[in-house]
Amino acid sequence: MHAPIPNLGPLDKAVRPEAVPADAGAITRLRVLMALASLPVLCLWIAPMGSSLWLDELTTFWSVYKGVLPSIARSQFWPGQNTAYTVLVAAIVHLMGTSEIVLRLPSLFAVLLAAWLLFRLGECLFDRETGILAVVVFTSLHPVAKEAATNARPYGIALFFVVGSMLQLVRWLDTQRLRNMAGFIVTCAAIPYFHLLFTTTYLIFCAYGIYVWRAERRIRIKQLVLAAAAVMFLLTPLLWYVLFISRPSAESSWAGTPDFQILLSSFIPNILAATLLLGGISAFFVYRRTGAAFQISRSTAFLLGSWLILPVITTFVVARATPLKVFVPRYYLPAFVALALIVGYGIRMLSPARLRLLMAGFVVGGSIVSYAGYHLTVSPHREDWRMAAKVVRSKIVSPTTPVLLRVGLIETQKIRWDPIIDRDSPLLCPLSKYPMPGQIILLPYRVDAGTIQYMQQISSQILATNETFLLVSRKDEEFIAWMRGWFLGQGFESSEVGRDQGVTVLLYHRVSHQR
Repeated sequence: MHAPIPNLGPLDKAVRPEAVPADAGAITRLRVLMALASLPVLCLWIAPMGSSLWLDELTTFWSVYKGVLPSIARSQFWPGQNTAYTVLVAAIVHLMGTSEIVLRLPSLFAVLLAAWLLFRLGECLFDRETGILAVVVFTSLHPVAKEAATNARPYGIALFFVVGSMLQLVRWLDTQRLRNMAGFIVTCAAIPYFHLLFTTTYLIFCAYGIYVWRAERRIRIKQLVLAAAAVMFLLTPLLWYVLFISRPSAESSWAGTPDFQILLSSFIPNILAATLLLGGISAFFVYRRTGAAFQISRSTAFLLGSWLILPVITTFVVARATPLKVFVPRYYLPAFVALALIVGYGIRMLSPARLRLLMAGFVVGGSIVSYAGYHLTVSPHREDWRMAAKVVRSKIVSPTTPVLLRVGLIETQKIRWDPIIDRDSPLLCPLSKYPMPGQIILLPYRVDAGTIQYMQQISSQILATNETFLLVSRKDEEFIAWMRGWFLGQGFESSEVGRDQGVTVLLYHRVSHQR
């Protein structure tokens, strides 16, 4: 006998998959799936928590390390810093310290809560096993681990509000309860307070609400308009700030213009596609008889389809049509939640039941083995500024030894500073967390005509009186090669003394010419 699934709403009574049997085998299977979902959390989310901060995280640290009140001013001053997130992290740092783990805790907790809400959403739309399978896929997605869970940036918290608002929206349209309507309004309005680009989910909310109103008549248009008006009211302070105080600037865009090949490959990560393919091939040899029975309501299919497509398409169009180059996975993270639900549901429909465990095992195993290409305790962003600073400290021979620092911030592409720059400048944000001794000289983002003039100034004013200096550069082989050639022409030879996960340290000595 099959135990009925409780609390079936009108949205999915007729389209849920077969109820989970209340026998020992089914319970064991769910426990195995929960254990599989936990493995990526431990390996991909928690293991790298203590690794070196990468560049964007260092801008967060620079914004928060002096306290809550200074963090407000710094978030207004420096582009790309989110005020609500900055104040939250500043308060946590004030209470718990400035370690890398503490800085990343808000994101980790937010994405853990998002995973729980995803389970509840999958349970609401389909059934419990689908919810757990969706979490298995979600925790195994590299963009979620890299950009949201283990990242001292606001994406994880914004993603939590996306999942929370979607769950509240589905429940509200299903049950008409006012508490779900209120929950949707609050969580929906909170999304752009943590990241403006996650407002692409507003298109999904509008499309799904209108679809349910027109196709299923489960909601009145007055209720949708009232909810939209309430959200707009809560967004009023943020709209004023964006329109009149801090407008988005194309100067902060560093990604290129995407093509349509990149667009097509963005809907599913290569690793997930490969592991699903390998799992399917393995199932062909392991099980003699396999099957799949897909049954899904039109409204649920519309919701998941629009949720997957709209965030990706919107950021793609913006990157193609405007100077704002925002087509990178961190900015369409909401789409990966829909992907997790779609793939989780697809696995749930497979039979026999052991095949589902096999597919989930391939997803988790492939994700862990392939993650970042490095040991799991290393930053997935492949930048070790902490080790680079340690190398510099070990090589400095005097406080006046020049240290040429290429941070790699896009804001340094135009030279607007003197060779001797304040160490507390946001352009030198790595020094706020990982101090380096010596005479710090900031290098520009790329090599161009302005760079040559600036380098001539550095050579004549500073390096002419020194026998040695160091160059520290964020990953950019072209820039490092240009610098080697330039300083060779100035009479210096280099030796690589540090190359730790994307931050190179070169030691230069003046060549002595014997006659």
